[in-house]
Formats: sequence, C-alpha cells, structure tokens
Amino acid sequence: MSPRSKRRGYAGRGVSKLTITSGNAIRMPGPDYATILPEPMRIHDEIRERYISVNGSVDATAKRPQPRLTVRDAKILANHLTLALRNDLPGIDPHDAAVIWEKWRRSVAQLRDMMRGLDDDAQALAIGINLDQWTLTVHDDVAEALRHPGKVFSRYCPWRADWATFERIHPEAV
Repeated sequence: MSPRSKRRGYAGRGVSKLTITSGNAIRMPGPDYATILPEPMRIHDEIRERYISVNGSVDATAKRPQPRLTVRDAKILANHLTLALRNDLPGIDPHDAAVIWEKWRRSVAQLRDMMRGLDDDAQALAIGINLDQWTLTVHDDVAEALRHPGKVFSRYCPWRADWATFERIHPEAV
C-alpha cells in the first residue's frame, strides 16, 4: 500500500501549507515520506538536534537547548509536521487523531499570526520557542495515542458528545 492510498483526508482539512521562500537548513523527507513514527519523541529530538548542529542553539547551557530557527526554518518544520500527521494519523484511533489534528490546526493558525509581517529572521526566537512547544505536544500526544488508544481523546474531550462530530472524526468524508 502506498503512502497516498492510506490517507484519511487530513490534508487540507484546516491546516494548509505555509509559504516558504527558499532553501532549508537541513534536508527533510518528501511529502509522501514525512513521518514521526515509529517513535514520535525520538524523531522530535533528532530533528531538533539536526537544527542545533546546523544553526546553533539559543542557549547552549540550557537543560534542553532551543534550536536557533529562522522564520523559513519554522515554516518548513511546521509543514513537515503537517505532512507527517497527514501520513501517520490514519494509523491511530480516529478519536485521538481528531484531537491531535485539531491541536495542530490551532497551533498552525497561531504560528501564522505570529509570523505575519516578519521578514527579519532575527525576530524568530519566539516563533521557534512556541513551535518547539507545540510540536513537542503533538509528538507526545501521538506517542500516547499509540501506547493507549483513546486516552488523548478522553483527556482532551470530557464533553465528547458535543466535540466529536462526524466531520472531526472522519475528515475524509466531508
């Protein structure tokens, strides 16, 4: 089964690609091969370390150094995670997937608002910090959904009946 044939319709359901000018500090896989599986937290840390090795870190003495990201890097990382979720979410519990997709959709909307009007990469510090926190949350939720199906949904949606609409649980049918 090809990566395209297993998609559930997450692409284009509220999370669009961010426009990128040119180039990337590190090489990322193509859209059909973007993934954060099998170990989302390890993948997150590897990507962070690759950016730190190329761009350096904001504070190298911190317990968890923050990669120094440009606005372009932040857009590329956000697009990569969007594509990875598109490819990976069909393999987990659909209720958990809907919650994770909604969290990421909101994060991308906030990121887009933060980047509006920024053209100086020196101003990307806050964007990089927020992006790292949001991606860490999503990676952690995916790891939790793989270990304990349904737990992400039950933790996020105590009002389940109102939130878990057919459109959220099955975006491919909309």
